[in-house]
Amino acid sequence: SGAATMLSFVSRKGAMCALLGMFALLGVCHAAVHHEPAEAGSQAVRMLTRTIYMDKEPRSLSIDMNNDSDVVDVIVTVKDAADANVRSTVEEHMGVSLKHYVPDNSFFVTLPKDSAHRRLSHPLITWHSCVSSSDKTHDGLNKAVLKDLGDDIPYVLLFAQLSGEYNDQALQAISNIPILSEIKADGNKAAVRVSKDNVFNGIEALSNVAGVMWVEIRPRIKTHNKFSHGNTQSGVWSNEPSATPFWQAGVKGQGEIVGCGDTGIDVDSCFFWDKNVDPPMGTTNQHHRKIVAYNPFGDGKDDVGGHGSHVVGSIAGNSKNTDHGKWTPGTDDYNGMAPDAKIAFFDVEGPYAFFGLDIPNNLGPYFKWAHERGARIHTNSWGSILNTYSSYAREIDEFVSENDDMLVLFAAGNNGAMGDASIGSPSTCKNCLTVGAAMGAEQDSIAAGRAMTVSIVETFDGNNKTTFPAAQPGFGPPGLADFGGEYVFLGTNCHPTHVNVTGKVALIQRGICGFDIKVKIAELAGASAAIVFNNIPMQPPIRMGGNTPISIPSVFTTYEAGHTLIDVQEFAKSRNEALPAIRAKSGDHVPGYSDQDLASFTSIGPAFDGRIKPEVVAPGVDIWSAYSDGRAYTFQCGDDGYTENKSRHPMSGTSMATPITAGSAALIRQYFREGRHSSDSGTINTNKAISNPSAALLRGAVIHSGTSMTGHYQGSRPVTPTPSYMQGYGKIKLDSALPVANNGLDLGVWDRQSVSKSQSVWRHCFQISPASAGKQIKMTLTWTDPPAAPMAAVTLVNDLDLVIIAEGFDGLLYGNAELFEHLGKRDFINNVEQITFTVPNDISQNGMRGTVEVRARRLVTGDSQQFSLLISSPKGQVTEVPNCAGISTCGYQMACSGRGSCENNECKCSENFTGALCEQARCPSANNGQCSGNGYCSSTGCKCNDGFYGDACQFSFCTGGELTGMSGTLVDRPHPSPFPNYGQFRVCRWTITPGDGAKVVGQIKKFNNMYVDEVVIVDGLIPSNRLPSSSDSDVLAYAAWPVRDVDDSSSSSSSSSSSSSNGKFVSRSPAVTVVLYARYSVGLGDLRIDWSSTKCPNDCSGNGQCNQSTGKCECDSTHAGLDCQLLKCSNNNSTMCNWGQTCENDLCHCTYGNGLQPGYCHGRYCYGEAKMTMQKGSIMPVAGLPFYMSRSRCSWIIDPSSMREPGDNRQMAVKLQFGYVDLEPGYDWLTIQTKGMKDGEPVFVDAKKMTGKHAPGSIQTKYVVNSPVRIAFESDMDKTAKGFHIMYSVIPASEVDEHSSTVSPTSPPTTTSPESPPPSTTSPDDGSKLNKDDPTEAQGQERNKPSKGNPSTLIGVGIGVGVVAVAGILFVMKFMKGRSSNNRGHVNMANVNPIRGSEDSGAV
Repeated sequence: SGAATMLSFVSRKGAMCALLGMFALLGVCHAAVHHEPAEAGSQAVRMLTRTIYMDKEPRSLSIDMNNDSDVVDVIVTVKDAADANVRSTVEEHMGVSLKHYVPDNSFFVTLPKDSAHRRLSHPLITWHSCVSSSDKTHDGLNKAVLKDLGDDIPYVLLFAQLSGEYNDQALQAISNIPILSEIKADGNKAAVRVSKDNVFNGIEALSNVAGVMWVEIRPRIKTHNKFSHGNTQSGVWSNEPSATPFWQAGVKGQGEIVGCGDTGIDVDSCFFWDKNVDPPMGTTNQHHRKIVAYNPFGDGKDDVGGHGSHVVGSIAGNSKNTDHGKWTPGTDDYNGMAPDAKIAFFDVEGPYAFFGLDIPNNLGPYFKWAHERGARIHTNSWGSILNTYSSYAREIDEFVSENDDMLVLFAAGNNGAMGDASIGSPSTCKNCLTVGAAMGAEQDSIAAGRAMTVSIVETFDGNNKTTFPAAQPGFGPPGLADFGGEYVFLGTNCHPTHVNVTGKVALIQRGICGFDIKVKIAELAGASAAIVFNNIPMQPPIRMGGNTPISIPSVFTTYEAGHTLIDVQEFAKSRNEALPAIRAKSGDHVPGYSDQDLASFTSIGPAFDGRIKPEVVAPGVDIWSAYSDGRAYTFQCGDDGYTENKSRHPMSGTSMATPITAGSAALIRQYFREGRHSSDSGTINTNKAISNPSAALLRGAVIHSGTSMTGHYQGSRPVTPTPSYMQGYGKIKLDSALPVANNGLDLGVWDRQSVSKSQSVWRHCFQISPASAGKQIKMTLTWTDPPAAPMAAVTLVNDLDLVIIAEGFDGLLYGNAELFEHLGKRDFINNVEQITFTVPNDISQNGMRGTVEVRARRLVTGDSQQFSLLISSPKGQVTEVPNCAGISTCGYQMACSGRGSCENNECKCSENFTGALCEQARCPSANNGQCSGNGYCSSTGCKCNDGFYGDACQFSFCTGGELTGMSGTLVDRPHPSPFPNYGQFRVCRWTITPGDGAKVVGQIKKFNNMYVDEVVIVDGLIPSNRLPSSSDSDVLAYAAWPVRDVDDSSSSSSSSSSSSSNGKFVSRSPAVTVVLYARYSVGLGDLRIDWSSTKCPNDCSGNGQCNQSTGKCECDSTHAGLDCQLLKCSNNNSTMCNWGQTCENDLCHCTYGNGLQPGYCHGRYCYGEAKMTMQKGSIMPVAGLPFYMSRSRCSWIIDPSSMREPGDNRQMAVKLQFGYVDLEPGYDWLTIQTKGMKDGEPVFVDAKKMTGKHAPGSIQTKYVVNSPVRIAFESDMDKTAKGFHIMYSVIPASEVDEHSSTVSPTSPPTTTSPESPPPSTTSPDDGSKLNKDDPTEAQGQERNKPSKGNPSTLIGVGIGVGVVAVAGILFVMKFMKGRSSNNRGHVNMANVNPIRGSEDSGAV
């Protein structure tokens, strides 16, 4: 469809390959029977791949008579899915159960073909249609997974979810598909193997099988504490007793068993060892002090520095009183959150690198195994990159629905670089608790060596001082580093150097060989010290690891620091000035540290359907926990040094935050089991004990303990207050919500309460004391929701509302209202709702009365829905009113809002009003009559026509228009709701034509959008069928992240960095075209563009006034020229000019040549062309440095013909692989050019042009055959973004990957946009994975692991991870063999894949 074409280029973030995909059209029906259209209005079936509007598409039943199947798949819409009587009547008539819900009011069913028409003929069935094969899968998701799996996989696993009604027939049909093999059925799921070449044929074949609901590719699964237990219990970074009030009260996880699936456990570590009981490998033994069961599903062990040992240590590691022969005092400071809890462990270390962890095909048995061994909490620090409701996510929801006492936790993922909605499945499940990462303790980061800085102490201007963060290594001389002096850049320094570095500091780039090797080579060359900098931009410094004896000090610093050091030195050389020096120094603090910040790597929400994810965050940076030495029976229990007895080390990631939260949940479960919530002392009260707390209660209690963070995310982006898509409900702090240690709190707990169709409201009435004025009361509602159908666009099935009616409030308080202001404050997406309010200071002397209600808004599955509710309040200040005696539930200011009568404490509303307090007009009018003339009034409210929304149908989806005049404002609210536009892709256009030849001057003032929407402003009028990209050369401005209320008077605004130059633009033509792409379903607000007209060129550059009558600029006193861009000067004083300019004839002129526009100049360092003469190399200029002058241009030419050996006549190709592109949107440009013909002459023509930010891996590899390539970089100013990184190599044309993009050298000049990127494979907490061509650089434990995968996977240039590719396959293979004596050349790619941190390669 056209939408598919529209979506082929839309995204700059990896997450969107997973989110957008293609919207398929319904296939043509065979032998279809058509019926009358359904009732007009906005009724719709909202699937992930498309939305069907019933008034637009007649109901039909497609039965393919050529299909051998005896059954057919149908979407059935019933009159009211929330009415149990309707459902049961339809189920009885149809003979199948309605269990796979698709909003709105619809179900997926499988019926016998011969009786389908009869079964669908019932007055309560309002619409039905055949299920197309394209409704059963998602092309975008599948392509994203395939891209993430890489090129070296020998086969692909496909998952087919079955409807459960006719599984035998479906499995028989699957077995008859010849291209599929090794079919394994497990419950309502089949896993099949298919060759990579046939993967999409296999998907299509499976999608055509009746009884199959959904088909997906099995994704690659990756693994995503000294002071942490104090911080999570009390918010204090300390190991003093006062910081651990739950431990001091005796709550340490006694009697709790926590399930965990991970890479393995080093069972002889003192954190887990039991000298009296052998580890229960493959069996169960409740008498082991720590591990009650170990399922060796994977390899049955953990590797060096293993992820699993660290995770389990954070949950329940306990080294104290273990009678361990090597126990070292202080080791118990690093115990887990619940040190007396036990573990049921499932080993999932995968045998195949390309699939990552070896997660079972069906998660039901995986969780059941732990549940049967007594685990009631299960934590998982692994996941995929896909933000979708995968089969794994659905299986979690299903398991918890059937086992309501098992709390499941998942790590959010470490894909924060992908931006908003970077959360990954299966953490997208509804009934699990998803955990993001906040900063850890500064003391832990200091211990990890991060209290370091690297400073340029003498620069080209003589006084400038620039400081960057750094980290000490795990090797070298003891003590804190403090060194400095002149420095010399040695490249990657993996081979002996002939450069004279005696007495100087060696500056070294990360890559190719291990950290210790680099520094050792520098030491042997006479260097006094070494500084190694990252080859990955925008990452914090990491802790280098290695075992080589080294005597000189060294530190690791950032990519930005390294390139700045190189560039300022080159600049000083070019001016014959003194060379800068460097100083590395330790300090008492970590640069830029704040415990109110989120970790820069943590994935954030929302989930694909708008739900709040993650729900909570916990410390996840530099978490010290158990270290695995990868060897049996070494019984390590020492400090963090590089010794045989090492037992702990730091790692970072959401993988670390999640087990910390799981251990805290174990404390909460023990707390409830022992009735400790009944008093603020936290003492045992068996009369109040909750013997088997529900998963909903535990999930709610952890969420209830969240406290709002006030810091930043990824540097300068403020963390939005709770509830939010960044931090969820906040950072866990147990004593903020649970009574303990006389902290002055009361806690009301209701578990497994229920609402039903007949009893749709649950009430609790309360009286608030006047003494509570100004104090906070918090209420949290959670419920376990039934699983949704896999193709559902919105996954919530049973919808409950948390509501407060109280004196002192005008109307109602709704749960999560802060995020749903634009939707009438009612949340209909999440299965957790929270209200936090402050008691008014002017509370009456008699106090304040009120009611908290839980309302059943919609119950689709079952006759009732259980829930849990927690209310925390100041001790003794809020009391229950039994039976709500004397409490009005009809409102306080005016009963029933004056629009009805109060009968038996319930409002009976008059005809035209609705709501608990009759506060809503049933069919309100915002414009012209009822429903604003854009719909009709029904018994349940306005039914809006297609294209309109709102309770009064007062808003329209953007349709564009023509704007004329000398000034104006463009305002629109494109898509604030998942209803009724879910899953739709809309393009909106406006043209602005002032008239009289005037140009357009404007600014994007507000764009309160979601992360994938984009507004593009194009110079001139463009054809209606053109879909411009932000990278097109005629784009004047664009915005792609939220731009909120830009203030012209302030240089610092909340405008996103993805909005070009704060969205300001001046047209060159007498018109502009504004194009809005509404790609996401849960938009949040408005678009506003202010514009005016000008007749002067470039609107006088802001340096003068435009005389509109003459069209000429009247420049200010310091500027001249047609557009006032030239600076004035005097007496040949060039210091009055900008960089790159010289004063001549009292005007500043370009010293090194004119720039791209008059008044702008080339910079000296970025001028002319460079010839690339090597077969392979890297181009990575850093923007934002002084030598990139205003309007500068750099270019590099790669000519494959000049690199041929004599006599080599083969046709050659240039291979371009893109690491990252981070340019100022619309103002800096990266252009790939090839040789073409113009007017009969060979010239370079544009083949691809890019601007803005593109995540690593988001741009497809390019091949240019039989042509030179020019790479041009243009920068408009000296304060830009990070630059770009391109790896090039010249190869025989015969080796060109036919599946990749090939640029024709004879193509006419075109401007193309970046491909829709696959989700990034970058894991910020896994330094090794950022260097796939580096088999020894990661961390020591990874270097020592035997290779389980294909060695060729180790040397991929790493498209998508931004690495410098300088080694080929043969070099790496030889290097690995040459290191076989100590196995350090071998890498286990399954361990490279985990989303986890590491001590050596980067705990972030």
